[in-house]
This record gives sequence, C-alpha cells and structure tokens, in this order.
Amino acid sequence: MNKIAIIILGAVLLGGCVMVDYTGQKFPETPLSKEVKYFADRSEMPVDEYTIIGRFTITAPLKSDHYTFQKALLEKGRSYGGDAVCLVDVKTVQRGAYLREDEEFGAPSTAGKPTVDKSQRGAASPLTGEKSSMLRKVARALLLKKRADVEKLLK
Repeated sequence: MNKIAIIILGAVLLGGCVMVDYTGQKFPETPLSKEVKYFADRSEMPVDEYTIIGRFTITAPLKSDHYTFQKALLEKGRSYGGDAVCLVDVKTVQRGAYLREDEEFGAPSTAGKPTVDKSQRGAASPLTGEKSSMLRKVARALLLKKRADVEKLLK
C-alpha cells in the first residue's frame, strides 16, 4: 500500500472518532481572518452581544479531552458562519448497550435436506451473553453570531 493511501486511511479513521450534529441556521462561512471566539461556559459569554443561531451535539471517545471538543466546535462553528461557540455541558453516556439472548443453540438447520431425527443432533441448550456497551462523551454547545450581523443578514 502506498504512503498516500495510508495517510488517507489514517485521517478517515481519526476523523471518524468525533461526530458532530448541528441544528440551526447556516450563514456564509466565517473568513479565516476573523476569529471565532470560544466560551467554556455560559458565564463567560457576553449577555447582549450575541444571538444563538444553532446547537451542536458532539459525540467523542471516552478518553477525549476538552481540546477535542473545542477544536471540533471552532471548525464547525466557522463553517456555519458563527462568530462564537459556547460549551454548555459534557457528559459520559453509555452507547450500544445490549443483552444477547438466543432461544437455543444446537446443530445447523436441515432446511432443504432430508429430515434428521432430533436425537441425532443433540440436546438444544440456551445461549446467553453478558450486557455490553461502549462509554462515550457527549457535549452540547451553542453557535452564536453577533446580533448586529444577524439583523443585517436577515433584512
């Protein structure tokens, strides 16, 4: 496998670890020359300067740190035309919890084959498994835009 394919595969695997869902309005992308501000909680956010234009939900691996969420929020916030993002909360949640229970486990099916006496297959035994799940971190955040800019764009 050549080096470019390995680099692309690595980027896809690493990028697939953090999922970002967005609900809200989309404006033209914020230029790179303009800073997108980051507020770690609502108490840091200026009260009258911004309007909420959307909400993010970010799901990441359990070992993700605060920087992982900050980076994803700033990148996505810029792409949706935001001027600032505000982290609301981060929680650890269980994803994909299940309990495996099959009715029986025995010999393979004999569909389409000559009938075989059940005594020749052996006794059926129940098959159960343990509860399994994956822990993930889920963050919620707000996308903000300056009030004056929103009023200009919506006129």
